Formats: sequence, structure tokens, C-alpha cells
Amino acid sequence: MPYDEVYTKVWAERPRNIACEEFKYWCAFGVMGFLIGFCGFLCTLWVQCLCDWVLSVMHDLIYSGAEMGDVKTYNYWVPYLWFTGMSSIFGLIASSMTTYWA
Repeated sequence: MPYDEVYTKVWAERPRNIACEEFKYWCAFGVMGFLIGFCGFLCTLWVQCLCDWVLSVMHDLIYSGAEMGDVKTYNYWVPYLWFTGMSSIFGLIASSMTTYWA
């Protein structure tokens, strides 16, 4: 509603039901709280799935080509580069979203 219309006589002297307006405010706050909480819950699940995926790929890279029980044959550099690269990409995306979308 425009600023000038809020202070007009028609708007100021309208019949009001305070209880109904308060109930509408609380319903709106409740719906907003539920939706924001649900979005936060979905984001938490999504982040956990991404972390599990990155770690499972990293473990597969560590144990690929390794002999059973021989620690000296484990791969270290490729999984390190994988984890560092994925962390950098996710950090870049998160910081870009925080800077340009929030």
C-alpha cells in the first residue's frame, strides 16, 4: 500500500477487529516459520548428501589400485586433489550465493 494512502481518513477510520488481525498475523508467522524451517531441513539433507558423496568418491580413489592391507599402495594425491577441488567449488558457490543473492 502506498505511503500516502495509509494516512488517509478512510484508512484510519475503518472498522477494525483487533483479534482477527492478530490471529491473521500469527497464522502468517506460523506459516512462514514452517516454510523457512522446512527449507532449512532440506538444505541440511542436501549438504549431508553432497558431503557423503564427496567422501565416498574420495575413499574409492584412495583404495583404487591398492593391495589389500598394504598401506604403502594407497593413493593419496588424487583423493587429496579431489577433496580440495570439490571443497573449493562448493565454497565458491556458497560464497557467490551469499554475496550476490542474499
